[in-house]
Amino acid sequence: WTAPDANPSTITEAFRINSSRNMLVATTTESSTLTVAGGLSLAYTSVNSAFTVTTNTFAVYANAAGGAFTVTVPPPIVARGKAVLVKKVDAGGNAVTVARQGGATYTIQGAASTTLASQYSSVLLHNDGESIWYIASTIALSGLIFKFLASLL
Repeated sequence: WTAPDANPSTITEAFRINSSRNMLVATTTESSTLTVAGGLSLAYTSVNSAFTVTTNTFAVYANAAGGAFTVTVPPPIVARGKAVLVKKVDAGGNAVTVARQGGATYTIQGAASTTLASQYSSVLLHNDGESIWYIASTIALSGLIFKFLASLL
């Protein structure tokens, strides 16, 4: 429950967890496990050197202008069901590698790593909670330009 500062005697329901164990935020109308009426903010980190994703990280904005580096994702069993977005934001030629921890057996869709080479290229990963980070989406600027040009034809 929350009370506005202007009228603290008026309270409104901020969120509820119903009998189905679904969470409703700023609404009483259920449409999924988590229903939010309003915006949603997700944690992001801007980095320019090696970085290890934590359970609190959603997006990593990687600037490799000063040199190539690696963003490391944790074992899926530690971050069950987690999604993480890694985006290369600089225009330089240095790559950002998204990789598993050294010596680990889990994979990023069958490989030890994936590479972001061009500005604004990104990868959205989601894991199975056991042994694989799946690539849910990849976007490269050149692909966006191609799609835009194709839409004009």
